[in-house]
Amino acid sequence: MSELWNVCILLRPGTDVPDVRALFDARGVTLLTTRTAEDGRLEMLIVVMSTVMERIADALPAGATWRVVGVRGNLS
Repeated sequence: MSELWNVCILLRPGTDVPDVRALFDARGVTLLTTRTAEDGRLEMLIVVMSTVMERIADALPAGATWRVVGVRGNLS
């Protein structure tokens, strides 16, 4: 069983967004929103299975941080 997570990813200013979006698309991740945070970093909200998040986090650009902001439920 796996959980679906809402995850907020913060990227440094100047990060190549198409590359990050392609990273998500290649792994079947749903990108919900993109906005600029108060400190200038790019904030992306995604929906991802918990079992996949670690692999995505390892592939994110240097300086990116992420945190779970919600759990949508369990998948059997």
